[in-house]
This record gives sequence, structure tokens and C-alpha cells, in this order.
Amino acid sequence: MKRLQRAFSLLAASLITICLYAQEMTPVVHTWDKNDHHAANHIWSAACAEDGVMYFGNAMGLLSFDSREWQIHPIKGGGIIRSTLCDNGRIYVGSFEEFGYYEKDECQQLIYTSLSGRLSGFT
Repeated sequence: MKRLQRAFSLLAASLITICLYAQEMTPVVHTWDKNDHHAANHIWSAACAEDGVMYFGNAMGLLSFDSREWQIHPIKGGGIIRSTLCDNGRIYVGSFEEFGYYEKDECQQLIYTSLSGRLSGFT
């Protein structure tokens, strides 16, 4: 009987230790709303660049967040950006009848380059 009590006590202590450790690993979650980023309500897509900056497709353009500041980067024609993809320093975006990519210039400002016009027969 004492052996069973000892085994149960050891199991209980182990489970308590695991539960307490798991509590320390709980990630911090923060919810942002429209008043934080001053863009449209709906986020269509999200992508994370190699430098940790997050990019979001939004009705007002490409929305970027570097953990301190939100910025809006409009797309040619003012369309809704519905898709985003980060790859090798470029942020590819897709909109209605428009797609291209943003890339940082020497001043770290995002510059948009349209790829839509390079396709023959694209409307």
C-alpha cells in the first residue's frame, strides 16, 4: 500500500510540475483593431518577411507591421489586396486585375512594381 501511495505522490508531483511549466510557456496574444492600424476592417491575407515584418492584404492596400508601427502602402489603382507572399526580399501582392511586388529601396521605403502590364492579353 505504501508503494502505491509513493507512486501516486510521485505521479501527482510530476503532473503539477509539468502543468506549472506549461503555464510559463503560454504565448502572449494581442488583438489589434481598426483604430490601431487605421485601415479597413477586413484582412484578406497575411505573410511574414524574413526580417520579421508582417504584411497584410487590406482594402486600403498593403498593411505592414514591424511590432511598433503600422503603415499602409497603396497599390496602383487603389484596389483591394487579397493575396500576399514574401520571398527573397519582395512582397508579392494580388488584387483585382492587378498584381506585382513591393521591394525596399535604399531608404527602406517600399516601392511597388506592377507585373500585370507585362502579360500579353491580360485584362
